[in-house]
Amino acid sequence: MASGPRRAGLAKLSRLLPRGTRGAVDRRMLESIVFTYGVQVATIMVAFGWVTLLTRTSGLDGYGRVVSLTALGSVVGALLTFRTNEAVVAFHRRGAVEQDPGLQRLALLGGLVLDASVALVAFAGLALAAPVIAAGLLKDSSAAAAVVIYAASLATTLMRGTGVGLLSSWDRFRAIGVAGLAENLLKVSLLGVASVSGMPVDLELVAWAMLGAASVVTAWMLWLPARELATTLRHASVPRHRIAEYSRFSCSAFASTTLKAGQQGLDTLILGGLSSPATVGLYGLFKQFLAPVQMVSTPFSAQVYPRFVQAVAERRSATIRETIAWVGRLLSVAFAALLCVLVPALWAYLAWNDIVVGHSHWVGFSLMALTALTVQRMWWARPFSMATDPRRSIVGGVIALASTLTLVPAFGAAWELAGVAAAMLATQAILLAYWMRILARST
Repeated sequence: MASGPRRAGLAKLSRLLPRGTRGAVDRRMLESIVFTYGVQVATIMVAFGWVTLLTRTSGLDGYGRVVSLTALGSVVGALLTFRTNEAVVAFHRRGAVEQDPGLQRLALLGGLVLDASVALVAFAGLALAAPVIAAGLLKDSSAAAAVVIYAASLATTLMRGTGVGLLSSWDRFRAIGVAGLAENLLKVSLLGVASVSGMPVDLELVAWAMLGAASVVTAWMLWLPARELATTLRHASVPRHRIAEYSRFSCSAFASTTLKAGQQGLDTLILGGLSSPATVGLYGLFKQFLAPVQMVSTPFSAQVYPRFVQAVAERRSATIRETIAWVGRLLSVAFAALLCVLVPALWAYLAWNDIVVGHSHWVGFSLMALTALTVQRMWWARPFSMATDPRRSIVGGVIALASTLTLVPAFGAAWELAGVAAAMLATQAILLAYWMRILARST
């Protein structure tokens, strides 16, 4: 009964979208992005429910420990992952175009093996280091068991890369977004039910909720390539002469993502070592409020990659320049509009939860907002690099990692949250200058 009104609403919304193309961005892509925005708005709302539940039951200290642990997971995942989702898009889709099911089988089998290997290494490393992590990073020696449970959750998440890549290869970006939303809803629901039941909301309970939600989504993500291998690609033979090509691509993705780990959570880890869990919690809260800025650019980054690949193959550099310029203007307007909403919302949220914020913290938030704007201006960097020369991402990762390791500890030791925020702004400004130079030289 609801499908008719829903389709009518989407039809009305789609008529508001511009006709024709803007570089590599056409109407079909914009419609998919609009849907993705809807899913991401819902995901962010659920994420705020998660943050509120944690801060009101465990305090800013408890939330800070969760932020520190997830930041550690982000860094470990980035250090180890082979970005199998990108390899599946490149090789599975190419196999479909070339009518080579063996290449598609290689993409899925190679991805599943790499995902399982990375997950095992990540779990073993975190589990063995659990006592050190609990005492040093979380400032709570009794949290070692929670670290082990979280390690299982991280390993479960790392096993879904091939499934995500297969959905991307099919252009089913909506399904990816819905799966992420479902995981967040399930995570909040599990923790909420436990809280209402009278169970103490400690780090171990939070880790169990994360593991339960991640397991459900990953099971579905693993079923997709398994079904494909058992049916459509059952009799296909892996082309041995393409294994080296697949290996080179995966190694390049591994190198660039490993270096990019310096941009994903390392700042939070350093701040955790230099200050209290409460300060880390406030830093994480600021990041959560600025998440909508990233939300605006993420769908463009994900969905423009196959189109950049095609534009490069057809030597249409003007299309790439036009795409970057048009989307950049759109994102700048969106950033200004979002900031007008986010700042009052943050002030109200802090007052509602009785969280005291000093002048230096507001300076830090302002610097973080500028950092978010700078990162947003580089929305095109990774898909452009993967479509032209993946080594450029490796160089960018080296620059970011070197700057982060140099500036964040020094600035953070001097000014804590505000210092870390200033260091991250400087890092992203340096990285933006690098990518703008690459773009100017390549197009």
